[in-house]
Amino acid sequence: MPTIGMIVDISALVEATIAENHREVISIARELLSSGAPAAELAGRVGLIVAHGDSDGHAILTLDAAAAMSRWMIAVPKPPEVDPRSHVQELPLLVQALRATAPALRDGEKAPVTYPDPLFPSELGEGNTVDDAMHDAVFSNDATRVERLLFGLYGTGADYRTMEVRTYDGISTTFQNAGHPLIFAVRGYQLLDAVEWGERAPHIIHWLTPHLPLHTEEPDWVNAVRSFHSDPAHSLASLRTRLSEPRDANALSLRSLILSNTGTLEICQGVYDALMKGGASPRGVGSVIALTASEIMQR
Repeated sequence: MPTIGMIVDISALVEATIAENHREVISIARELLSSGAPAAELAGRVGLIVAHGDSDGHAILTLDAAAAMSRWMIAVPKPPEVDPRSHVQELPLLVQALRATAPALRDGEKAPVTYPDPLFPSELGEGNTVDDAMHDAVFSNDATRVERLLFGLYGTGADYRTMEVRTYDGISTTFQNAGHPLIFAVRGYQLLDAVEWGERAPHIIHWLTPHLPLHTEEPDWVNAVRSFHSDPAHSLASLRTRLSEPRDANALSLRSLILSNTGTLEICQGVYDALMKGGASPRGVGSVIALTASEIMQR
């Protein structure tokens, strides 16, 4: 059910942001937040316009970061004199994000919006799947076909999880531009979470797809990952139907493995063993990898 942030008029906020009238942006944003509109929803709605003027992708990342961080403010006690429905404590996050993304918002507001014809799963031919078609489109650097495939799924009424899985499956064995395609996929879809997907999904699909196809050089270790992943003996398919409780403590050994001088294939095997033999969840394994990576980056 939509909240006030999804139905309130934000045209004045958009106009003030485009004009870079910072005092007006602060005033309008404060009024909207005080009325009960969450910063996450306001940032998400602005993001739907920004998406059409954000060629490098970072404006959407900025808005999504502000939206995500604004939700953390629920843990901060409000002064007794503040209306409990107010989100005014989120004002700095929203205003800073709007200021940073004003150029992309300006471009997005005046950009013509056109989408390609959808390519429905039924049109792929017998024996062909969306997964295979996405993989082929990504590896052949065909952004238009990637977009048509995603719009085809959208046109069938596929839910957001299907869209996310098909996107991720298409790029899961690629690594280009320092991992930005993966970042864009996660953050773009997170922004849609803030505005409830539905008819708003095309804006982000159109923004995301140019970043997905393989069009820049990759590090050498990617080939080892692809080789490991393509071996049927290393299939992770059963993870999606596993019902047992995750044993995430079994992922902790990955830290020492990653910090060692072991090779890519050995790390792949360690990840596989933690998931399939140790019973750890993908989230648990990913958390250990992320924490270890942050440790390496701080050295």
